[in-house]
Amino acid sequence: TAFWHLTGAQVLQWWREERTKLDYAFLHKNPKDRIPWAPGLPMSAKSLCSARLMELWVHSVDIYDALGLDVVVRERITSTLFLSWQARPFAYRINGYEMPDTPMYLELTLPSGALWTKGDPAAENYIKGSAKEWALVAVRRRNWMDTDLEVVGDEARRYASVVQTYAG
Repeated sequence: TAFWHLTGAQVLQWWREERTKLDYAFLHKNPKDRIPWAPGLPMSAKSLCSARLMELWVHSVDIYDALGLDVVVRERITSTLFLSWQARPFAYRINGYEMPDTPMYLELTLPSGALWTKGDPAAENYIKGSAKEWALVAVRRRNWMDTDLEVVGDEARRYASVVQTYAG
């Protein structure tokens, strides 16, 4: 409600100015610096930058979905993929699970055709498929069972069911 008096052009100008300030602040941070975020959840500067990119993309997904358009994914979706892997312990914890010692492998094909991978390639529990589909699952806009992702193993199914890239 604080900005209702502004025109659309004024809101866009304000947003651009604030984005520039944020860009400048992150430019002068070490990627490993811890930054206060949610209560009790400081994040590294790198993770926080990734989170901001993820949030921007996920809100564009909402708009694409509302318009009935296919979601656009670019190579930079890796920031969302990174969060899906980094936030795994948090996703387990908020869903009442202990983080297992079970080896896991994530192999995703980026729009360029290049592979983005995390974990142990020899793991019996793995998720393979398109980066777009996994990112949509990770931002909780699609259910993994409604995708063409290959989700193999009990632990991989649990991970696919609880993955999320944001707090809450």
